[in-house]
Amino acid sequence: MKEKSVFEIRKIHKKLINLYMKILNEKYKNDVEFKKFIDNQYKDNGVNLYSCKQAHIFINKVIILRIFENKGIIFDIEKKYENRIELFLYFIKNYTLEKLLNFCFEHSEIIKRFNMYYEELEINEINDEKIYLEIVNIIEDIIHKIDFLILSSDTILGDIYEEFMDEERRKTLGQFYTPDFIIEYILHKTIEKEDIVENPFVKILDPACGSGHFLVKAYDILRKKFEDNLNALNEKYCDCEYEVKKNNNIIKIKGKDYWRKENIHYHLLKHCIYGCDIDKFGIGITIINLILKDINNFTDELNIVNCDSLVQWEKRFDYSVFFKFWSNRYDYVIGNPPYVGHKQLDIEYKKWLLKEYDDVFKDKSDLYYCFYKRIIDVLKYSGKASVISPRYFMESPSGMSLRSYLKNNSKILEIVDFYGSEIFKGVGIASAIFTFKKENCIDNKIEVYKLNNDDFKFNNRCKLCEVLNNRSDFEKFALHQSELNDERWILISEIKYNIYKKIESNAKFKLKEVVCSFQGIITGCDKAFVLSCDDVNKYRIEKNILKKWIKNKNINKYVVDDTDLMLIYSNIIEDELEYKNSLNYIGRFRDRLENRREYKKGIRKWYELQWGRDKKLFENPKIVYPYKASSNKFAIDKNGYFCSADVYSFCIKEEFMNVFSLEYLVAVLNSKIYEFYFKMFAKKMGKGIYDYYPNSIMDLKILKNLEYENIEYIGKKILKLYESVREIEKEDVYNKEDILMSFYNKKVEILNIKKDIYKLEREVDKLIAKSFKLSNVEVEFIYKNLNIKTVEQLEENITKDDFLNMHIKQNKSIEYIANLYKCDEIFIEILREKYSKDYSKDEPWLFYNLSELYDGIYLFIKNEVVKMFKENKRIMNVEEIKDVLSRKHKNFENIINTIKNKSSKSDLMVLKKVLNKYSNKLNSKNYKKELIKYDNDYYGLAIWEK
Repeated sequence: MKEKSVFEIRKIHKKLINLYMKILNEKYKNDVEFKKFIDNQYKDNGVNLYSCKQAHIFINKVIILRIFENKGIIFDIEKKYENRIELFLYFIKNYTLEKLLNFCFEHSEIIKRFNMYYEELEINEINDEKIYLEIVNIIEDIIHKIDFLILSSDTILGDIYEEFMDEERRKTLGQFYTPDFIIEYILHKTIEKEDIVENPFVKILDPACGSGHFLVKAYDILRKKFEDNLNALNEKYCDCEYEVKKNNNIIKIKGKDYWRKENIHYHLLKHCIYGCDIDKFGIGITIINLILKDINNFTDELNIVNCDSLVQWEKRFDYSVFFKFWSNRYDYVIGNPPYVGHKQLDIEYKKWLLKEYDDVFKDKSDLYYCFYKRIIDVLKYSGKASVISPRYFMESPSGMSLRSYLKNNSKILEIVDFYGSEIFKGVGIASAIFTFKKENCIDNKIEVYKLNNDDFKFNNRCKLCEVLNNRSDFEKFALHQSELNDERWILISEIKYNIYKKIESNAKFKLKEVVCSFQGIITGCDKAFVLSCDDVNKYRIEKNILKKWIKNKNINKYVVDDTDLMLIYSNIIEDELEYKNSLNYIGRFRDRLENRREYKKGIRKWYELQWGRDKKLFENPKIVYPYKASSNKFAIDKNGYFCSADVYSFCIKEEFMNVFSLEYLVAVLNSKIYEFYFKMFAKKMGKGIYDYYPNSIMDLKILKNLEYENIEYIGKKILKLYESVREIEKEDVYNKEDILMSFYNKKVEILNIKKDIYKLEREVDKLIAKSFKLSNVEVEFIYKNLNIKTVEQLEENITKDDFLNMHIKQNKSIEYIANLYKCDEIFIEILREKYSKDYSKDEPWLFYNLSELYDGIYLFIKNEVVKMFKENKRIMNVEEIKDVLSRKHKNFENIINTIKNKSSKSDLMVLKKVLNKYSNKLNSKNYKKELIKYDNDYYGLAIWEK
């Protein structure tokens, strides 16, 4: 409900942007300089930034007025106006946001600390009747929409600010909205357990508080604690002396007068709640939200400051507000530090960070690394911190120093690892909650909760404490802090860790010692360099500059799918006159290519690939693999494919050529044992998808022992079987008498070979398990962990009707169904074959998706028609085309009847449908070869070229 209401306010915000554009055009139509300023305030998506800010201020004014009205604060001026809308309109037209806050807070000094938008546009001079009516309607609409939010959320201003924050500003500040259930959990791990009777001056800091969500909720928890314990506080501290500010004067009172309900608000803001942020507007909203918590006991003594938390202000000894603020040591630090990658950081600021935070911040570090060190610095000894941040520092090479620092300078109590699940919507960052103390970590055991249910949906209504205790959603285990390796933190249970140690201790080499790894080519503009074989012929691209091109999707286990794509490898051009056609083709994108960073710096010529790598690497025999996948997919390439940037490759180093073979390595890496091994420390990128980045792959340990020859032999055998599959796949069935049965038999033949491959792969698993001294129980655990199911188990989950609905009615692929049920494709194919035999013996192909067959027939007919037109060089009607094809192909009637099986139309209608699929009515003869529909039933061939 809250999210929906905020979304409704967003729609009003868009209306206001348009309204302010009208106001600006009217008010400044004669002001050339200001008009020029406004015109320069556009974002990439066409929204005017200036109008966007004004619209946000307008909404804030209405909200603040409605909050004060709701809290029973009566303005003297109210009696002059007949209704609420007129009163609100008066304030909106005549008061800037800063003036309005001063008015509401009776000219409090607090407002002088910040200026929310100094360039606010005053609209009191606008007299246009239409604009006036629009403003009135918008005010009514906002009031209607925000009443629910005011009652349900104490952070309404912050909710709306974070929803409207400009994307570029969000990236610069690294601010991302923290879901309520995360805030509640972090506070549960920290201040909820605090004994405020023993420590009434507990200090809580959020060093990147933004618009104050953490602090507002912390205020609520502490306030209840103090209200519930007033008697105990009075009894314990009745004779203590306290200072309070009354009517701008500091007075001293005894504890029996201090520990009263009316003083709690003052006490919390003065002594307990501390917040800092570099975002001035966010700080302003935090201040307002906290002040509004108890407007009847107003205080302007807050510890909310606008500065860079990473500056060590406490070392400056200037006794400024910042010095006093940062001279404190805190009981708790909470929050969501900003995430800003090294590329987004200002160069000078980055240099400063490298110097000031050299313990944790290195060349490619993220800004949030520094916040971890700063948090530990400002905590009291035994103080506790709980923050949510990206989890990638646990694995990233850039995070090694931070890993070491945290391990040696804090006692890590708990890690909640969301492991690939998207907590921050639309950001694409995998997060974790880290709770730690500033204490000695000797013999410390860390409690770990690791998400193991990819399908779990987080929302603001969920109670994370309850979710974590559900073992079907989270895996819970403990690990010794001393076992965290600086090279990489591997969060795994004891049984997994034992398997991991067996593999690591029994394997001699790291893969990076054995092979040379490299990324695929970055073109800088694929359209300029990658083209089909048809386009190669059309544009007469010089043959000796072309290389076969594959992408991520072309890579399977063991083998690479061939494609008709070619790469213009322009880096070998020495004499431009020799490659005129290639340069003409690339030249269509010259403007874009000249905008590349490398060209501007003079590193590349305009027609060269952005990062062409060393072509010899691609031409050598190699193993290729996709950079992201659901399972290990390593394939041997001996065809010299050049790869796109989403593909990584490696060749065996010369000194290991006689030690390891590609066939051995590909068999080992594709095994289930190695998939399990890799996934123990792999970075998860999303639901069921892992990052196969070389940093992780190259750290895999590779063994060589007495089983080497057996594994290599099986690897070679599997490769030969895949070659057999390819040969069968190439066979067409269009000349067979019963095309459907032939298609089905072809699929069964391929399936039987795949079954043999699967058995051989399990043999490899057994040999590897033997080499690593893994027990049968451990191997069973590995298979269970990888969700390897039997056909019988799948049959319980996927009924015959379920399968038909997905595969036939919804046209879902075998790969899709396998991913849905988290199993190997082979089992879905075996299940399909079982169902076809059990339920459709006479027509077993009914359980097969025949789209592949129909598409093949369509393409076959199209190619035959193109050949015919080339020979006859004239237009022909459908009947004539059918007659020619019938005479040329004895099986043509069977082909047509097979398609009719799907469409139940006449022969001519079926043929016409096929021709229409490939026809293209042209307005000019200067086009590449195309099948053309001249009239309703007449077709021909355009063979003219540009």
